[in-house]
Amino acid sequence: MLLVEERGFGWPRELSSRRGPHRPERSPSAAGDPRARGEEATARRVRVLIVDDDTSFLSAAERALAIGSPGFDVTTAGNGLEAIALLKDAEADETSLPDVVLLDYHLPDTTAPSLLQRLAALPSLREIPILVLTRDERESAREDALRAGATDFAFKPSRVQALRDMVVEFWETHGTSVGDPSN
Repeated sequence: MLLVEERGFGWPRELSSRRGPHRPERSPSAAGDPRARGEEATARRVRVLIVDDDTSFLSAAERALAIGSPGFDVTTAGNGLEAIALLKDAEADETSLPDVVLLDYHLPDTTAPSLLQRLAALPSLREIPILVLTRDERESAREDALRAGATDFAFKPSRVQALRDMVVEFWETHGTSVGDPSN
């Protein structure tokens, strides 16, 4: 294990700035930005989809992200097929698309790179930042996820506060400030 993980952080302190081939920089003109659709900017909670088969991780992540500021509305999926179904339903109604996706690398029915390739076929999802989380230390896992379109890759944190901090940092780096007209 990495020293940083032994201290309880569970991920490199700085998320990488590399972006996958299907994840361009987000701008205020991105489809998910209410200002780009001519809507008045109002503060709202950031929508997060967490795809993971570990039910205790899902439960802890949901609790950690639901409190504090910024607040996150969390939806969960336990496998790749469930995630695709949720995202296709949300694609039909763009107001329910997640603002960010946390995706476990190893799922019971697929891997993150395979799922990312399938998601690339859904046009409205191309600008949603996707953070792949794993305990897999192989460099090839990171490379495969980024090549398949992940926005970033990080080690799964062992503490819920570390997860919340990671998601806030990821959102601030790769998302838009929801409801903030100054961005």
